[in-house]
Amino acid sequence: MHKLLSFFLFLIPFSGLNGQCPNSTVTVEITTDFYPYELSWTLNLLNGTELESVSLQEENTGANETVSWDVCVDEGECAVFSIFDSYGDGIFQPGGYKLYLDGALLVESGFSGSESQTTINCGPGESCLSGDTITIGTHVSQVDDHWYVFVPDTSGQFELSTCELNTCDTKIWVYDNCDGFESVEDNQGTLFYDDNFGGCGEQAFVLAEFAAGTLYYIRVGDDMDACADPITWELSYLGPIMGCTNPSACNYNPAASLDDGSCIYQPSPECPQAPDLLLDQDQLISSLYLASIDNDDPCLIEEGCLTGYGKRDIIRFSTVIANIGDLDYFIGEPDENSDQFTFNNCHNHWHYDGYAEYLLFDEDGQELAIGFKNGFCVIDLGCTTGSPQYNCNYMGITAGCYDEYWAELECQWIDLTDVPDGDYTFVTRVNWDNAPDALGRYEKDTLNNWAQACIRVDRSFGDLTFQLIQDCPTYTDCLGEPYGNAQIDCKGECGGASLQGDLNDDGTQDADDVQMYAEGIMSGSIELTNCSDISSDGQLDVMDVSLLASCLTYGNTHVHQATGPHDHCRFGLDISTDEEWASLAILDHVPGEYVDIGLKNPSSQVVAYQFSMSGFSMASAESLLDPVAFSAQPMIEPISKQVMGFSTDTTVIERSPDFIPLLRIHILEESSDSICIVNIKAIINSNIHRVNPEIENGCSLISSVTETLSGSFNVFPNPAKEKIHIQWEDISVEMIQVIDVFGVQIYETPAQLNRTGDLQVKDLPKGVYFAKLISPDGFRTAKFLVQ
Repeated sequence: MHKLLSFFLFLIPFSGLNGQCPNSTVTVEITTDFYPYELSWTLNLLNGTELESVSLQEENTGANETVSWDVCVDEGECAVFSIFDSYGDGIFQPGGYKLYLDGALLVESGFSGSESQTTINCGPGESCLSGDTITIGTHVSQVDDHWYVFVPDTSGQFELSTCELNTCDTKIWVYDNCDGFESVEDNQGTLFYDDNFGGCGEQAFVLAEFAAGTLYYIRVGDDMDACADPITWELSYLGPIMGCTNPSACNYNPAASLDDGSCIYQPSPECPQAPDLLLDQDQLISSLYLASIDNDDPCLIEEGCLTGYGKRDIIRFSTVIANIGDLDYFIGEPDENSDQFTFNNCHNHWHYDGYAEYLLFDEDGQELAIGFKNGFCVIDLGCTTGSPQYNCNYMGITAGCYDEYWAELECQWIDLTDVPDGDYTFVTRVNWDNAPDALGRYEKDTLNNWAQACIRVDRSFGDLTFQLIQDCPTYTDCLGEPYGNAQIDCKGECGGASLQGDLNDDGTQDADDVQMYAEGIMSGSIELTNCSDISSDGQLDVMDVSLLASCLTYGNTHVHQATGPHDHCRFGLDISTDEEWASLAILDHVPGEYVDIGLKNPSSQVVAYQFSMSGFSMASAESLLDPVAFSAQPMIEPISKQVMGFSTDTTVIERSPDFIPLLRIHILEESSDSICIVNIKAIINSNIHRVNPEIENGCSLISSVTETLSGSFNVFPNPAKEKIHIQWEDISVEMIQVIDVFGVQIYETPAQLNRTGDLQVKDLPKGVYFAKLISPDGFRTAKFLVQ
């Protein structure tokens, strides 16, 4: 459907119009906090057309700075302003943002979380955030994809329908939030949805159960602009849900609020038998296709959908799960007290565990550590014989109905990026643990809970290709069991009990293994094997220690803040992120005594580090962090001059945009002209992902020439930001030099006769420097720090 009123956008450079927009100007003003590089914003039309997109990191916006931008839009054009924080904690006060339209303040707001949206110039119904408030009755949409807000005053069954009211192809969406669904065409995020499944051809029909006092967002639109005229639709109340309300009856309907006298009890022959879920293998095979996505979302990794960042090669597919049994497969309302549900903090939705899983097995029948997906919403999407009754807030599949995940939905894929070339069996399975539904009813047949496709992965000509292998044999595990769960353990034994990370081979992964890992990795005494290489990356370092420590700390049923278990013991992945970084630097060095190492981690919390040094022998090391905030004590290996620290509990090193003192290494003996951080093996964030490591001010100069001048020599303030004041007594000074920790002369200046001097340091990078007094008789140095 086309808009009844058309508007046009003008993006015209200000310089050509003396800084004036021809119609309207939207001004975006942001006051940053200490983390401006995490912020970005967009201004889009409702159809997704981008008017402006700004990254404050690319703009080099400073901390605690107020900046603004002007965007030209046509007068009256509806647009959506979205502000994002990549870390997910918004803008700390007193920061925030303001929006102006032609100089008039529209919004002044703080910002928490990862995203916030505001509409500009949007009339009623144009946006989810500006939906028309409606009641029961007939309604006519005035814009493409008209939004409505409905709060029922009575619980029960409601009908939403465009049937017999239109002749074009229509759609209906029902949501419980406005999280970015303005232009989504499929059922992603919906409670209820219909596009030609409702039984009235191209028109839409939804049968929904609404709860009194609950806010629902209804969107009525068309398919591919099929409707040239406004869409007429009806919202009707059908009454309370009726059925058998006695839980002891074999046809108990948990959704019913009013008993209709239909209850049947055992041993009546009329009692239905059981639910029976069926995976459609033909649909799976016919829907497979190769695609790629660019991932910068850690949530997709946390949820198991992807195994890394950046460009990912994936195979998309559709999954259809039908209930061909006699009874509903009832799940009910997501509940934190149920062991069948997991709440995911990233995308703020529940997963129904054990519903749908996607697995890839190699030619030996061994499972690969690729992404898999639980059912985030189990609903009646369509029916062949039954009547739909389940939705995302009240889950299940009615007997005679089916659920479907389309290939275009997020996470409807397997990640092949790191999968070697070869032949594989791709298996999808539903309710593989044969769990009863929420009413304790087991399926009557589980042999149809599997579907598979054999594929060949090939990169011999450069880009990844895949092809279907015909005559695909049924997957069997290493014990010969069709669709069995037996796997070869890390020592090569089928169904064996050997565990990755169990270094002392006592049958358990425990704190002793963590300590053995750390000591063995530092000394190089651990043999690289399938059992020791937890991250499966072909090397042993602090990543392996961190994975095991995280497993022991959180386990495979870690309860998140919003409740629900999460698995921290799923090994086999070594993930690096290009979006996060951390730096190490030498902050202080007292020759012959100690060297202090600092950490700067502006983009992520840190739980572990490993690096090596040169130029001295190590005596010991101690943490300079608050032990309550980060309890780990650093370890040293004197021969290899390595340093390692890792969390074995829930403590982390919080983010910092500036260097903070991390640890102090006590010097046994200095053996070179300089002490240096030679290499950073790894810095690990709280997601147990590698971040980009950087070395800043990595060396501290140790002069090989004995200082020959005596007398008083002071540098202050120290640390300094703008300038330093140098003062000396009883020294005949001709020249003053500033030298960095690498021994490079930054600049020099003639000395003043009054035995004092000021040097500007505000343009110097932060770090350690030396002021050097030079006279005909020798020199004298003093160290200072620029902050």
